[in-house]
Amino acid sequence: MEEHHRWSSLPDDIISKIISHLNLPDFIITISSTIFSIKQIYTETLIANSVYEPRYWTIFDNLFNYFTTPVIDTFYLNLHVSFYKDPLCWPIIDTWAHRLRSSNIRHFTINTFDSFEFSIRMWPPSIFRMHSLVSLTLYISFKEIARSDDRLSMILPPNLKKLHLVSSNYELLEELISRCPSLEDLSLTLDIDQKRKSSISITSEKLKRLYINLYKVSNYYCKVIIIIDAPILEHFRYFTRDILSMQMLDSILNVKSLALRVEDYWDRKFYTSPKKTVFPNLRHLTLSLPWKLYQKMFDEQLLCCPNLKVLKLHFSNYYDEYKAMILNVDAKFALVEQVKRLEVYMIDGKFSKQRLNLLTWLLRSAKVLEKLVLSSVNLWDYNKLAKSQFLETLFECAESTSRCQIELLGGCKLD
Repeated sequence: MEEHHRWSSLPDDIISKIISHLNLPDFIITISSTIFSIKQIYTETLIANSVYEPRYWTIFDNLFNYFTTPVIDTFYLNLHVSFYKDPLCWPIIDTWAHRLRSSNIRHFTINTFDSFEFSIRMWPPSIFRMHSLVSLTLYISFKEIARSDDRLSMILPPNLKKLHLVSSNYELLEELISRCPSLEDLSLTLDIDQKRKSSISITSEKLKRLYINLYKVSNYYCKVIIIIDAPILEHFRYFTRDILSMQMLDSILNVKSLALRVEDYWDRKFYTSPKKTVFPNLRHLTLSLPWKLYQKMFDEQLLCCPNLKVLKLHFSNYYDEYKAMILNVDAKFALVEQVKRLEVYMIDGKFSKQRLNLLTWLLRSAKVLEKLVLSSVNLWDYNKLAKSQFLETLFECAESTSRCQIELLGGCKLD
């Protein structure tokens, strides 16, 4: 230990000079008495060439063994996926985690540029035995955890509050979550296909934030039902490429913020039969849906949020949804009646009549609206005259109905 104390007592600029002589131009390396971090710089050249040399892991291992101290607080790796394919990688990381187990390590992260390109069969067991951990992020898909005895060997730290994982093993995932009694923040990216079980159960008494991304590895429809039992959940984000389950929404009715993103690339009709769902505590709602689901929401008023204050609507140009939507302009859109801030995001910048009809309908429905934010990423159909007429009509509607402030961002900005 005396050697480690001697190294850690060096000034940061001296350590930086030592690292600079290692000839690692594409890396940002941070080493101090409490931090060990190696971050590869993301560049197009790097990804195109996928440059990897076996000497790198030897260098990383030497840095770790020389510079880490008994009071290290944060460990962070973010490398190109090719680095994790090296045979030396996981035995070295297992050794590092075993050593960190005896320190005060609180934050442990292994990340990669492309988490779905590469999945490992087994995570080293030492990663799940660092009892001082508060946050754990493993952003490479895993199938199982290496263990020498039985499943009891993977008990997670009792104080772990943040867990971010990519997983292709639902059963193991459920067991991991059940062994985190203090968990408050859970982020899951799940590799799904038609061969695996059709339901995933998430049970946690202290969970407050939950993000789920269902990443489908095949082009076949696969219905995965998420069962959530989290009585004090406040924030929920959900991204899926196939289906929106109202059964799942019924289990999170007390959340304060909700973000739903559904991408239906194949024009399937697999949406669960809708019914009106009431969220009494919801304050912030973000929706990014296919036009068919938006149409159902407009027609059938699927969501009831009496205390909603902020509503964000994301519209793509896929299927040319604005032309396909049929709005009942005589009916009010109840979802925006109590909203004070409305944000509408358009992928393209087409200033069409259909789009104007939608915006003015929302304005007429919003009784207490204070601000409308209209933004666009691209301008595919830029026409100054059309834009001028579009915005003039929109301003007149805002003046005569909600009397709200309008903010224009991106391609919607005034010239």
